[in-house]
Amino acid sequence: MIKSKYQKYLLLLMLLVSLLIQGIMLSNIQSRLADDLLEAHGLSNNSRYLKLSSRKSVSSFLRTLKPYRTAIQVHLENQYERGQVLVWSNQSVTSMPTYVGHYFTSDDFQGMVSFAVVEYGSRLNTKEVQGNKYLIVGRTYYAVIGQLKPLKAVSANQYFLSTGVDQPTGKTPIANYRVLIDSSNRVISKIAKQYHAKVTSPAFVKAHHHHRWSFAGEFMVIAVLVLLGLAVHYWLANQNWRRSKRLGRSPQNRWQYFVRAGMRFGLLTVLLTIISYFFLSFHAFYSAMVLLASLFLLNLILGNLAYFITGLKLRNRES
Repeated sequence: MIKSKYQKYLLLLMLLVSLLIQGIMLSNIQSRLADDLLEAHGLSNNSRYLKLSSRKSVSSFLRTLKPYRTAIQVHLENQYERGQVLVWSNQSVTSMPTYVGHYFTSDDFQGMVSFAVVEYGSRLNTKEVQGNKYLIVGRTYYAVIGQLKPLKAVSANQYFLSTGVDQPTGKTPIANYRVLIDSSNRVISKIAKQYHAKVTSPAFVKAHHHHRWSFAGEFMVIAVLVLLGLAVHYWLANQNWRRSKRLGRSPQNRWQYFVRAGMRFGLLTVLLTIISYFFLSFHAFYSAMVLLASLFLLNLILGNLAYFITGLKLRNRES
């Protein structure tokens, strides 16, 4: 009996360590994806630079993009104001991970006021006024709506301003900026043809193609640990079935004992899962907690299925 208890505690410890390691692996994946997203400024690998020689203003250029129904996200990198990037989109924007506040939403491009997003802890010229943070560029104050997760690969002097057809940031000439467009190949080709622009790929697109397989190690560790959890439940099912036979129970009572023992162990694993979830949520980075919850729920479901399917096979074999 004492040996059986120690075995159960050892199995629970193994499952706890397995959940924590899986959570850490998932955190590493999400953290590196967040870093890639920050490095790409929230743009996808379909982004392309357009070299424009147009004399139009930013707002005039954006006005020509409005008729497109396909999602378009534009980043305009100022060639004269160091670190300044104007952001616009005709639909929703890919959200970037923030420590404080939030990234731009589609509503931020519709009004007549431009907003700012800066890196958390940056040394930019900012000022607190009545609890609100403002970025000061020249003589203009921009309300800071979000502060991004710091990343070494991104300059701490970089900041993002919303722009739009009716916003003050849209009055400057488009020729002052390097135009970076994230959209479908068809739309980018059409815009490039309209402006007789040369199309080139950003450095982050080339780098991300090389990094595509860099998460294989973490996924392999998670897969192995999930299989370990299945093995633990398989072994436990065999042990509980043998124990029910040693106790000399009838076939009906044997199955009831097996189910009750499995449910007791299952409740303990649920408790460990909840503890692991909250521990990791406070001690690791996750851009989407729902993925951690889904991973842990998958472990619970597969573990219980392994236990009861094994029990059913053992019962059928004897009958």
